[in-house]
Amino acid sequence: MLEIVFEPRFNVISKIQATLVSKQVENRFTWMSWIALVVMSATGVIMSLMQGTFNLRSLFQTTGLFLLASIVLTIIAMIDGLLITYYFTPRLQSIKFAESNLRSLVKVVIRLNNLIGLAVIILMVIFTELLRTQG
Repeated sequence: MLEIVFEPRFNVISKIQATLVSKQVENRFTWMSWIALVVMSATGVIMSLMQGTFNLRSLFQTTGLFLLASIVLTIIAMIDGLLITYYFTPRLQSIKFAESNLRSLVKVVIRLNNLIGLAVIILMVIFTELLRTQG
């Protein structure tokens, strides 16, 4: 959201205003996204258990490979999110690091997380369609 909606508009306001707006949005968005990620992961596992589609053997069959890939990518996204939240963000708030190349590295990490999210969505659509047609 920050990258798509706010980043292009930051050039039209002062750097101080952009920093304040960015910090406020990042703080709120970070916690909302963590809550959403935990809720989505938990409900996905619960729904799979209730439908009987979640067991270790089925993860290594053709249909289950899409679910397995989604689970692995979600775990990578969570690790990536932890890095952003607890490693990069505190350092970016420091004056010393705010002007460094760390900012560009964070943008790359955020873009990676966006691509992972898109890949998970595509994999889950394929998984759901395969389940629907096979079952």
